[in-house]
Amino acid sequence: MAFIFFEGVDKTGKSTLLKAVDQATNYQHFCIDRCLGSAFVYDLITQRRNRFKELLKIEKELASIKSTPVITILLQCDRNILIERIKKEDESPNERILLLDKAIKAYQKYQQVSLIPIEVVDTTNKSIQDTVDEIIVKIQKYEK
Repeated sequence: MAFIFFEGVDKTGKSTLLKAVDQATNYQHFCIDRCLGSAFVYDLITQRRNRFKELLKIEKELASIKSTPVITILLQCDRNILIERIKKEDESPNERILLLDKAIKAYQKYQQVSLIPIEVVDTTNKSIQDTVDEIIVKIQKYEK
């Protein structure tokens, strides 16, 4: 078993892939859609809160768990494909597209400061099954 945080900007496939990983592993792992990484990213983007120290403290505690791996799966996708997906589902996509670029940059910063291992998975032009297989291989690296 592992604690797995699915992170990434909107429309990278977090919810879909979380469900698919749950099914493929027979719910063996504790998977969470958006967690500490998203808190860091959206605090940075919106400037409404500054929980950086608190978030790092939580990450430090989680990273110290020896009995169970704690991993972040950071999903990425080609920006143009993300924009297409946003336009399909959003009546006024311009604000979300502006946030998209900020979120991509903020996730890059998060990768530099996170205390939890981050495994990047690019979902561009991949089937759900191929992506799930890649994620499972990445998770297995941390299992004892």
